[in-house]
Amino acid sequence: MKAIDEEILDAYVRSLVKSAEYINKYVNPVELKALIRRFMTLNTDVDPRVIDWIGIWDDKLMYREQIENFRQHYPMYRWYSEKPIDEEAFKHAKRSKLKTLLDEIKDLDEESLRELIQKLGELSKVEQKQEPVAQKAVQKAKITLKVLAGVPVLLEARAFASAFSVEELCQNHLLREARGRINASFSGFVWPFGDPIKDLLSFHLAVILLSQIRDRRVWERFAEAEAKRTEDFMNATDDEVLKAIWTDLLIRAERCGPDEEERTGFPYRIHVTDFLRLAKGIDGTQWRLENRKFWKGWVYVTRRELVRLISEEVESRILRMIETVKVDRVPEPIKETAERIMLAVRFAKTDNKQTTQTPP
Repeated sequence: MKAIDEEILDAYVRSLVKSAEYINKYVNPVELKALIRRFMTLNTDVDPRVIDWIGIWDDKLMYREQIENFRQHYPMYRWYSEKPIDEEAFKHAKRSKLKTLLDEIKDLDEESLRELIQKLGELSKVEQKQEPVAQKAVQKAKITLKVLAGVPVLLEARAFASAFSVEELCQNHLLREARGRINASFSGFVWPFGDPIKDLLSFHLAVILLSQIRDRRVWERFAEAEAKRTEDFMNATDDEVLKAIWTDLLIRAERCGPDEEERTGFPYRIHVTDFLRLAKGIDGTQWRLENRKFWKGWVYVTRRELVRLISEEVESRILRMIETVKVDRVPEPIKETAERIMLAVRFAKTDNKQTTQTPP
């Protein structure tokens, strides 16, 4: 694809994303661009504007599912370059490769993680040849397994966890870990950091457990506690890792240059639309736009304030994950653990009610 075509595609995607914002619909611009590029590559003589990209887009779907969603709505066009690989065969191959890597690598360092992501990526290319390249490039360069465990809503973290079936996650130590994370959120505790692999997988198992508990307040307490955990992690990271995180989460933020920082007194800036969207859930007059330094569509913030805003995005994504997680068949250990958690929630509510009652 020529450079001018790439510029036109970028402009087209921006216009579509902006249109989606007007109707309060979330569209991942990286995935949308990859999907449109796929369509244009496979249908060279068709104007992409014939497709209702925003109307058909479903933000609950992963990229591969999104392709199939559009194929079902527009079967007259090509969406696959060849027959898609059998889903079960793909999952089995991905799990086998990941298991092999984990057996070989006991304590993954950054270089080992890059190898892991690269090998997972090779399998993903069989499934989808057009993936969000720009986003992946940032993650490969900056994000380690420790980062994925610290911010488990990142794209690579979800890809890592999806390599395991629910049955494979239902190991006693992971179930105890996941249950412990949920129970800790009841008391407002931040779950401590430990082994990155265990941290990453227990988080995703906790999300599956919570999907079986129809109590939104429990979901919110968990999301709030996990977002605080992520906030603590981000405060301890360097600037390059922080940039990789906000890029993955599609937050428009930038590090100010030396002159701009000296002029404004702030090291970072965030786009006003993202600031307003993320700050609305935070209490305090300092988060009102009229009390901020604001110039040409950017709001200036400290590093800690930017981390706080990013954690709001993390919290909303955790809730979205719980709401949209799909489990074809819920194993008995999941059901039993979910029931124990619900009993603990009821007991906590009853105990709290009794302690707050005025004695006769």
